[in-house]
Amino acid sequence: THACTHAQINLTSGGLVSAAGGIGWAILAATSADDINEVTYAILFSLVSGMMVYICFRELLPTATGYDPKDKYMSKALFLGMLVMAVSLMLFKAQ
Repeated sequence: THACTHAQINLTSGGLVSAAGGIGWAILAATSADDINEVTYAILFSLVSGMMVYICFRELLPTATGYDPKDKYMSKALFLGMLVMAVSLMLFKAQ
């Protein structure tokens, strides 16, 4: 088996993020401002939000559970964060 160090994993991850950002920039730079419409924004925001949700479920919540195995704070903080986001979304919609 081949064991990767944390530094190797971080460098690979950083390189992939940079490459993906470059590809995304190239796609958007190749289109004119008139070509970027609501569908393009919907697709981009959907992809990014899907990545964020995956990271939360795959990495952040299990890590938080590892630091708080008796669930004294983690669930409360999770729902408090959801509440803060919901309230901020409602406030922005009200304007």
